[in-house]
Formats: sequence, structure tokens, C-alpha cells
Amino acid sequence: MNEHDRNPRVPLLLLGSLVAGLVVLVATTPITGRGDYGQWLMTSRYYLGQTVPDYRSISALPPLVPLMLSGLRLVVHDPVLAIQTFNVLLLAGLIASFYLAGMALFESRVVGLFAVALGMLITDRFLELFAFGGLLQSAAVMFTSLSVAAFARAGRGPGVGRRWWTIGSVGLAMATLSHGGTGLIAVPVGLSLALLSVLRLRHVPWRARMRALLPLAISLYVIAVYWLVALLSASQE
Repeated sequence: MNEHDRNPRVPLLLLGSLVAGLVVLVATTPITGRGDYGQWLMTSRYYLGQTVPDYRSISALPPLVPLMLSGLRLVVHDPVLAIQTFNVLLLAGLIASFYLAGMALFESRVVGLFAVALGMLITDRFLELFAFGGLLQSAAVMFTSLSVAAFARAGRGPGVGRRWWTIGSVGLAMATLSHGGTGLIAVPVGLSLALLSVLRLRHVPWRARMRALLPLAISLYVIAVYWLVALLSASQE
């Protein structure tokens, strides 16, 4: 453990400064008429019981992000302000997920901070998603990172840590329900990390470990049903 890990305020203060700067940047950038934001507002109308143009196929889109946006619009009635608020919340969540994943994998707050810097500063790929309205991909990456963080924490013990298995399994399902392409990456990543975490719990009986994997089995069942019902039918052409 290094000096900064013994004093958690240093990396947390740096993380807070980074989050604040990026949030201000995204919040002050107009989104009207830019990227895919308009179509996500349109898609969210379906879940609010409002009319949607016939050319917009709702069933072809993963439901989670439009559904969450429609829920936010029940509180924030102005559509532009609602999607800007959703954008800021999603950015903050993505940054937090990077930090948690790095910290859980390496058991170091400094590594968590480095993971944020690597994802948000050294490369501009993730900020590009917010520039062009890639809300589905951003949400899927966020839930994938949260799943990774939870599975990594579950493998540290000392017990089975059923809540971490549950959080990781739910995150995996939500990543798939956010964006199909990212979900295809999230599933093998999550399964691999879950397997490694199970093997790390050598002091825990196998029966207890198998019971802890029950939430993951349920999530995989939900994912399989979604892929068969939604993605397969949408990809027949």
C-alpha cells in the first residue's frame, strides 16, 4: 500500500476535481441539433405513452437507456434539460465506474484514479460518445465496468460476498440491455472475471460458491432470452 492509499483524501480530491471539470464541460456544451440526442428523446416518448413516428422502430433498440431517460423526463419536464441532465449523470456514472473497476482490480485508489485518467484524458474515445450522443454505448460501458468492479470485489473475500455477485450480475444484464454490441463484449468479460473470482475463494466450500453464482445464472438467462427474442428477430435480414 502506497502513501496515497493510506491517505484516501488525496486520490478522492483529484477524482472530484476531474469529475467536476468534465461535468462542467459537458453541461455547458449545447446538445440541440447535435449527434443522436434527438432520436433518444424521440425514442423515450414511446415509454411515456406519447406518439412516435412510424419510421422509428422501437423494438430494434435496446430498451434500458430510453426507459431511464423517460423516467427522468417524468421529473424534468423540459426535454432538452432532461437529456442534458441525463448526459451529465451518465458521464459522472461512467467516471465513477472506471474508478471503482481500477480500485477493485488492483486494490488501490491510485490505480482507480489512473483508470479514470486513462479513460477520460489520455484517450478521447469515451468523451467522443458524449460529443455525438452515444448514450447507449456509454451506459453499456458504465454497467460493464461496474460489473467488473463487483466481481473483482467478490473474489477478494473473506466470505462469499453475495451482494457483490448480485451487483455484478445485474450490471452485466444492464450492459446487455443498454447496447447490443457492447453487450457482446461485456458477457465474456464478466464471465471470465466471475470464474477467476470463484477460483480465488479457495477457503470457501464449493457448494457455497455455486450458490453465490445463482444471480449470475439468472442474469445469463435474461440475457439469452433478450438476445433470442429481440436481437435475433431484428437481425434476420
